[in-house]
Amino acid sequence: MGDQQHPLTARLEAAASALVADPAATGAGSAESGLLRYLGYDDGDGARAEGRARMLRAAARFRRLFLLPVPDAPGLVFFGGEADPAELGKQPVGLPTASLAGSGLSPQKAFESCVGEGIEYLSQFVQANDAIERGSFIEYGESSDANVRAFISGMLAFTGIEADRPMAWVPSSRLVDGARMWFPLDVCYRRQVTEQDFKPPLKLSSGCAAGVTREDATLRALLELIERDAVALWWRGGRRGRPVAPESAAASGAAELLAQARQGHAHRTSWLLDITTDIEMPVVAAISTGPDGYGFAVGFGARLTLEDAARAAVFELCQVELGLHVVAAKRRESGDEAMNESDRRQLRRGTFDTRECALLQPVTGNSAELPKAPASSLRDVLQRLQARDIAVYAIDLTRPQFLVPVVRVLAPGLQLEPCEIVGARLARVIAETGGGAMHHGGMPLL
Repeated sequence: MGDQQHPLTARLEAAASALVADPAATGAGSAESGLLRYLGYDDGDGARAEGRARMLRAAARFRRLFLLPVPDAPGLVFFGGEADPAELGKQPVGLPTASLAGSGLSPQKAFESCVGEGIEYLSQFVQANDAIERGSFIEYGESSDANVRAFISGMLAFTGIEADRPMAWVPSSRLVDGARMWFPLDVCYRRQVTEQDFKPPLKLSSGCAAGVTREDATLRALLELIERDAVALWWRGGRRGRPVAPESAAASGAAELLAQARQGHAHRTSWLLDITTDIEMPVVAAISTGPDGYGFAVGFGARLTLEDAARAAVFELCQVELGLHVVAAKRRESGDEAMNESDRRQLRRGTFDTRECALLQPVTGNSAELPKAPASSLRDVLQRLQARDIAVYAIDLTRPQFLVPVVRVLAPGLQLEPCEIVGARLARVIAETGGGAMHHGGMPLL
C-alpha cells in the first residue's frame, strides 16, 4: 500500500498477529490490545481467532478506515472506509475505489460489516487464475434455461453486441445439481473499462456477498437478489406493500432496535412495509422522514424470517439517513459541482414529499401471506425459487489474498435493481398496476 497506508494499518496487522499467536495473551498496554478490546476480540475465543485475524488483515489493505457519528441514530457504531483494487498489488492503477459502510450496535458488528463489504468488492476483480474462455453467444449462450437465454440475449441486445461476436465467458454452477452454465464475464466480474466487452447495465455489487462459510456467503448473496427483485416490483412496478402487524415479533423487534439506535432522538418518523413477493421470502422496507414528510430515507432487508428482515432494513435505513447528512455536508463545503450521481440521487430523495406517494403507505390484501413454516436454510430458499422455475447459479470468488468466502449468485429469473433492462417479472407487474412512476415520477431509489 506504500504511502497510501491509513493510520491504523500497522495496528491492524499487529493485532492480527497477536490474535493468532494467543487471543488471550496480548500485552495489556499495547496498541494492538486496545484495538482487540475495542472490537471485542479479546474474549479468548480461539475458534474464531483465525477468522478475526483475516478480517483485521483485510482492513489493513484498505485505503481508509474511519468511524463516523450517526446524528439520527447515535446508539449505532458506524465504520466507513475506502477499498482501492490497486492495493491488491496486481491490479492497474485507476480502477474505481469503493466507499464502504458498516453499522451495528457494537464496534465488532460494524467493523466486520464494513470489512466484509470491502472484501466482497475487491474479490470481484478478475485475477490471473480465473477460468475464462472466449466465444460468441451462439457458442456459449445456448441453454435449456429460458430465463438464462432471455437474460443474456436481452443484455447483449441492450448493449449492441451481435450474437456472433466473440467475447469473454465464465462458468458457473447451478446450485441444485452442479450443472455448468456460462455467463458473460462482464456481468460477473469487474475489470478495466478498456478491457470490457460491454458496459453492464446493472450494479455488479448486487448478488455478491462475503460470509463465514461458502454456504453463508451464497445465502446472503441470494437473499440480496430476492430483496432487489421485491424492491423493483414495489417501486418500479407499483406493487403496493402491506403493513407489518404492530403486535408481531418483526414490528416489536424493529421498534426496539430503533429505540436503541435513536437514543431519544425522535425527530424522524419511521415505519415498516412488507414488500414480500410470490417468492415467499420475507422482504421489508424501513422508511423514515422528517416531521414535514421530507427528508425521505429507506432501507431494505431480506432474510429467512420477517423479524430478521425488519432488523436488517432498520440497520440499512440508519446508514441511508447518515448518507443524507454526509451529502449535505459535502454540498456545504464544496458546492453542487462536487456532487456525483449518487449524491444527486440522495438530494433528490431529500426533496421528495412522501405524503404524496401512495407506494409508501401500506394496503392490505394485495399479496400472498408468508408460508406458515419459514425457510431455515439455503436449500429451502432454492426450493421456493425452483417451484417458480427460477434457477440459481453461483461463482466462487474466494481470493487467496483474503481467504474469506465470497460468492457471486445469478438468478436470471429475478428482476435486478437497479438495472436498465425490464425483465418479465417486472413487466407483468407494470402491466397490472400501471407502474410505480405514476406515484413518484420515476425517482430512483438505488
